[in-house]
Amino acid sequence: MRRAARRAHERATKVAGTLTGRDPGELSFSQAWGYEEIRRIDLEELPPEVRTAIWNAFFVHVRDSSARDLNDDLWIHDAWADILQAKHYHFDHLRIDDWNPEFSSICKDLQQYIEEQPFNRVFDLIQFVLRHRACPRSFTEETMALFRRGMSRTLLNLR
Repeated sequence: MRRAARRAHERATKVAGTLTGRDPGELSFSQAWGYEEIRRIDLEELPPEVRTAIWNAFFVHVRDSSARDLNDDLWIHDAWADILQAKHYHFDHLRIDDWNPEFSSICKDLQQYIEEQPFNRVFDLIQFVLRHRACPRSFTEETMALFRRGMSRTLLNLR
């Protein structure tokens, strides 16, 4: 039994290094011991868990840049208002009079975009935001860390 466990661990270490570039210490117990396959993420693939992580990063940063008005509605302010307004005009190519900085409306559109668009369009969006002059450093750092953790190496060359 011990020999089989050692072989499984050696196999997982080899697979982790060649397929994902990961340190075996970053694998789950099941992956490290060969009970679960180590899934390789292809360049043209954006799995649901990666889309969720991207969405979570956007949501937290946009939410933290929002404030409530007297009617208890949430509105986007500061840097994220600038970024998302620029997205509305220059990325989505929408009319200026259609811009609405209401949090729920913006988030619904962002979430739908991240979940439904092909991988390259999601990366286009991230690149657009990262290149915007008002992009908060914390968003840049969080996004880069997200991709460095092995979800994708593609964004490392976008900025």
